[in-house]
Amino acid sequence: MERIQAIADRLWGEDHDFAMEEVLNEIGYFRGESYHTVNECAGEDMAENCFFDNFTAYAELVRSTCMETLEDCYWNDKPFDCCRYFQPMETELGLCYAVNSLQTSAKVPIKLNMISNKHTGPGKLTITVLTEAYVYTIGEEEVPNLITPKSDVLLVDHYIAYKRHISIKDIENDPEAKQVSVSQRKCRFPDENNLNVHRFYSYSACSVQCRKDKQIKICNCTSHLMPNTGNIITLFIA
Repeated sequence: MERIQAIADRLWGEDHDFAMEEVLNEIGYFRGESYHTVNECAGEDMAENCFFDNFTAYAELVRSTCMETLEDCYWNDKPFDCCRYFQPMETELGLCYAVNSLQTSAKVPIKLNMISNKHTGPGKLTITVLTEAYVYTIGEEEVPNLITPKSDVLLVDHYIAYKRHISIKDIENDPEAKQVSVSQRKCRFPDENNLNVHRFYSYSACSVQCRKDKQIKICNCTSHLMPNTGNIITLFIA
């Protein structure tokens, strides 16, 4: 909340209506509910500093950059450049930073060698998170989203050390499975993408697409954080 207070001071001065900080918080970290935004900026008695468009720009003001989020990154006790390998990823939760993901928006994806097997032994990733944040442990083609299982998400707070052990089970498909049509096998490989929210197909990316399609059908617009949407149909308040 310190960052949001600083942004609000910059936008509206130190004597602003503090309820607008809650509005900024909802816009920047939108999770499908807008109690404060509706309460302060709808109806006849609206707060003085309400805004009704360009939500994406306000969200970008609120969100932290990679440099403001991560430092001291190590893989097996060897340091690496956090923000070279944790690359930006647009999600329906806003901008995230991901290592070794297929879904990042980086023009030049870079992968960190994080191989762990019976020869190398267990790998260890160590990072310092500078802000309160949610840390997701998901597959390379998956994306953080509104319905990510809680078991895959760790809430990280200031001044606390967290340790999480992860066991991975690799699933290998028969090489001939790709010769069977999608309609017959009733599943898709990541490169058989028919979605427009993310570059590769996955169950989580598909669920985001379903929410986007339903938002457009019901409201004729989408959440301002919905990835790969553009300006024409993003949410506004009227």
